[in-house]
Amino acid sequence: MASLIIFILFSFYEKRNLSAAYLNALFFLIAGLLVACGSGKGEQENDKVEQQVKTVQIEKPIVEDSIAKTSISWIDSTFKDIGVVRGKDSALITYKFKNTGDKPLIIQAIKSSCGCTVVDSLKEPVLPGKESLIKVKFYAADQAVATHEKHVYVITNTKPHHGTTLSFKVEVKE
Repeated sequence: MASLIIFILFSFYEKRNLSAAYLNALFFLIAGLLVACGSGKGEQENDKVEQQVKTVQIEKPIVEDSIAKTSISWIDSTFKDIGVVRGKDSALITYKFKNTGDKPLIIQAIKSSCGCTVVDSLKEPVLPGKESLIKVKFYAADQAVATHEKHVYVITNTKPHHGTTLSFKVEVKE
């Protein structure tokens, strides 16, 4: 706010050819008002808000560390070569995994690298010791006749890494 006021004062100085003495007097008058208005109850409330923000920032890592983490094992490969898919056809790719930890496994997000790849995301947590599938459907329509490699990014509550990249290779033919 103070820098805005200083900018305005200098703009007046240049446009109106005010003397330096007049500009200095205005500057000190406004600076005095800012200091006087800044002290009091409002400043105390700002200090309380700043203290609350500092408290939240300090406590946040503790909360993140206490989130239930688990582990995942991919039963088959995270890379698949699905072969040839004709131009207007589609292919279903499945990735099988197991929750090898002692906490429920939660799929937090699944994103594909291309609009031609659609992921059937899991709605329910996978309990410890249980297996599940991630289903990916590849649509060859509007894809160039060529060999493609597509990726699906899976974000989970696993340790030591939160993410896994699932990939597949497909050859699109007419």
